[in-house]
Amino acid sequence: LENIRIGQLLIDRINDITIFFVITLNGFELRKYSLINHELCLLEQIQLKPATIPDNQWKINQAEFLSERKEIVLTTTVSVLKLSVARCDRFNTSNLCLAAMDPYCTWDINQQQCILYTKSLSTFASSSRTLTCPILNTTIDGGWTSWSSLFVCEQVTGEKCQCRTRTCTQPMPQFGGKSCQGSSVEITR
Repeated sequence: LENIRIGQLLIDRINDITIFFVITLNGFELRKYSLINHELCLLEQIQLKPATIPDNQWKINQAEFLSERKEIVLTTTVSVLKLSVARCDRFNTSNLCLAAMDPYCTWDINQQQCILYTKSLSTFASSSRTLTCPILNTTIDGGWTSWSSLFVCEQVTGEKCQCRTRTCTQPMPQFGGKSCQGSSVEITR
């Protein structure tokens, strides 16, 4: 696993494919892998620790995989996080959806969108499902994380206000993909 130290390991099985969710020992990152034809394939990396929280104040206390909901629930020192493991909507073209080789996702030809794969999908409505390791040099546009909780911040003038932040890491722009549009900080008085 590329010399990472494993803090927590969660496992799912979908359509004869084993999915591993590896949370690094420091709790900063979650990596999603698939095991396809005896080959371990990195599918996705998700930054868990918000940039606004100091490293020494961040810890994953518990992680649980909810198979029926396709979600991971994490309790941390500062919050509870709920992450969907089937984040198909981040792939906005058929090329991105199919190149990702995500066992949870397939391209729906009728709806023209990447959707959660289920066995009940008609072969006429979705693209074929021959999975290999993903094509990692496909252009990926950046996507915003959810907004953080509000916290007290101080402006240059010394005035205190409420702020919240988000980062362009879900996913990060890669291989010439576009950066997120809009502000990463929101300030209220």
